Order: sequence, then structure tokens, then C-alpha cells
Amino acid sequence: MRDLEDMHTCLPNFKSLESDGFVLVKSVFSGDELLNLRQIFEQASPTHTNNNYPFVRKLPAGSAVPLKSRIKEIMWAISEQTNICCDTIFEGFFWPTETNNGVKFNWHQDHETYFLSESHYNYLNFYIVVDKEVDQHSNLSLIPFTKLKENDPRLFEQVEGKGACIFWKPENMKSRLKAVGDFSFDLTLLHDNEVAYVRRDDMHGTVLPISVDLEELAVTPHLSAGDLLVMRGDVIHKTQDSRCRRLALSIRCVNHSESLLTWKALEHDKAKGKDDAKQSAVGHGLWYYGCKGHNKI
Repeated sequence: MRDLEDMHTCLPNFKSLESDGFVLVKSVFSGDELLNLRQIFEQASPTHTNNNYPFVRKLPAGSAVPLKSRIKEIMWAISEQTNICCDTIFEGFFWPTETNNGVKFNWHQDHETYFLSESHYNYLNFYIVVDKEVDQHSNLSLIPFTKLKENDPRLFEQVEGKGACIFWKPENMKSRLKAVGDFSFDLTLLHDNEVAYVRRDDMHGTVLPISVDLEELAVTPHLSAGDLLVMRGDVIHKTQDSRCRRLALSIRCVNHSESLLTWKALEHDKAKGKDDAKQSAVGHGLWYYGCKGHNKI
């Protein structure tokens, strides 16, 4: 494993996290480290916290300690170079994709975690590619904030620093509203000639038209095993495709002072051997309200 001090000197400039919302760091993790993560994945149990994630496995508490130390080193470098304050590892999930099968999401922002702080600016996703067959497929597509601000300032204002937005074509938005039983919105206002619509929170939020085709703004970094993609929680993103086998580990980190998790409560649970912040959230009755779309607790 690379020495942390040596690693710090090799880290890139993270300033584009402020402007675009993401940074790609190539070849961060060694073959031995990736093999260890693969073994952890194979021994982990599938998660049952969200029906959207039938293939996902949770990073077990207490595992991958050297990896977490490196993530904390990168968080420190980010706090030195940017105005982003992210200091606590919140949770980790393995995201597997088999050829033409597995996790595949359309354009969205991360959802549940937004309701823990109502801010995603200081929430970072450390997306580590553990195994991948083809660089050109099974990646993440991203919308850079610089392009979004230039092409649709109204949408930029709606999503910067926020989360829990989904983006649908008009016909798909109509189906979605009917499926969740939401009749509070007049479906006749959804015009087929609009490019797309954005909704804050799948089940409860406001529906607004957008005037830009996200596909025209998107970038799709070609990721290889060992690469690290760091992105803010407010970045609009989607699964590129599932045309090849891929295993990724997503470690999510937060600013503890902004979270609805109080530091005192988190430290209390850590003292009992719980090093997982989400587990602490459930214990203090916070995660339930977050998932239900409550703005305040």
C-alpha cells in the first residue's frame, strides 16, 4: 500500500469539485487493495435498506480500515484546497453490474442523504472501481455544474447544493406520478414538447420543466479498476449503461456539523462499537424521517 505521505504529494488539484462538482483520480488503488475489496464484497450480505438496490451489498462495519484511512487523507487534502468541508465517513456500498443486468439509474441526484442535512455541497461520494471488464462501458455519466449554469441557470439554481431530484421525459413523469398515486399535480400541464421535468423528492416534491437536454451536457469518464471518482452529492448523474461486468465501491462522507446526526450521539454509538454513522442514525430515529421526505425533524 502506498504511504499516506507519499500519496498526499501525488493527489491532484481538487478545485474542480467547487466548479464542476467532481474530480477523477486515475490509478489510486493497487491490485492487492482491489483484491481485498473484492473479498470483502463476496463475504458481505445484500442490503435490504432500499428496494431500489437489490444487487447492492453494504460495506461491513470495521472492514477496509486501511482504505478508510486513505479516504480520510483525501478528505483532508480536499478541505485544504477547496471550500468543501467533509470530515466523516458515513456509509459504504458495493455496486455490482453484470452484463446487461444490475444497478442502472436514470438522471438523478442522491436522495436519502439529502434529508439528513438539507445540503449536499459538503457531502462527497468516493466512487472506487474495484473490477471492470471494459473502460468504455458501465461508467457514470455526470452533468458538470459549469455547463449546467451556462445552459440552464434556472435549473442550476434549483439543484446546486441540494439533492433528491429526479429527471424524466414528460411521458415518463406522467407514469411516475400515477404510479406513486400523486394526484396533486395537474398532468395536463406536462407538455410533450418540453425536454424534461425535474421533481424534488420522488414522492412529494414540486414538478418543474427544464429547458436543456441533459444528454447534450453530459460527460462520461472512462473508468478503470483502481480509479477514484470523487463527486459532490448534488451532482446530477446516471448509470451510463450495463454493457459489461463492473464492481464499484461507493463510500459516502459528510460534514458532521451539518448533519442531523449530532456528534455527541454518533460518538456515543461509536463507543459501543458502532462505527457506522447510518446505523447511529437509525438508532436515534433520524433515518426513518429522512427517507420519508421530511424537510425538518
